[in-house]
Amino acid sequence: MTTEELYQSGIFQFERGNYRESVKQLEQASSLAGAKTKQGGEIQVWLVNAYDAAGRSSEAIELCRALSKHPSSDVRKSASYVLGILTAPKLADLQDVTTDISNFRRLDVNRSSLKEQTGTSTLESDDSLEQKYGVSTNQNPNNRTGLWFAIVIGSLALTIGIYLFTR
Repeated sequence: MTTEELYQSGIFQFERGNYRESVKQLEQASSLAGAKTKQGGEIQVWLVNAYDAAGRSSEAIELCRALSKHPSSDVRKSASYVLGILTAPKLADLQDVTTDISNFRRLDVNRSSLKEQTGTSTLESDDSLEQKYGVSTNQNPNNRTGLWFAIVIGSLALTIGIYLFTR
């Protein structure tokens, strides 16, 4: 197989989730293309992704760092971008620094169940919330948008009608 055929086959295998086969094809294509050529660099960027997808993250990072010194500026830019992704903190590691944001759509449900359980509601009224925070608990916020849309369409129809009538 030629370099280009191996390269395309490696991409094909990668896109279908056959990461080990992709690594084999891309490694062969890379050795044929030469590490310092632009095509060789592009193949190696794909190889970084294949290594990572195949669970070989340390090899992916090592190759990516080497590509940051590649003669082609496009390859260096791609390598820098991918390296940033590979070395970024994983979301699972950030659980201590995340905040849970309440769902305001459940506000009415929570108020109803609170009334059922205690006989009273300690939650503030909709009017109080709207005045205090500028937040509406209206379940259909598109009412004004729909009215505005109807006015615009009606005005447009009226304008076209007048234009056609006076023509």
